[in-house]
Amino acid sequence: MKNKKLIVKVTIPYIITDNPKCKFETRDGKWIQEVPVNSQIIKWMKGKHEGYFELELSPIKIVSMKPTTETKYYASPGKTDDKLPG
Repeated sequence: MKNKKLIVKVTIPYIITDNPKCKFETRDGKWIQEVPVNSQIIKWMKGKHEGYFELELSPIKIVSMKPTTETKYYASPGKTDDKLPG
């Protein structure tokens, strides 16, 4: 199965409780995933509670997570084509 690419918004809760989870979601809301916050996600977020990323997924894990802009997220209907720049 081929990797899929999405433009997502990632949010981390402001108030951290036991087992905090961050939320990954596409603008159209068709793909939403909550995962436990880990040190790698905190590094990608660079101290912010909300960020926008080009996400590449294999069937079992995140392959890459590249920062992008809020403008690109809101311009995207969700899934992108397979020819992302960069």
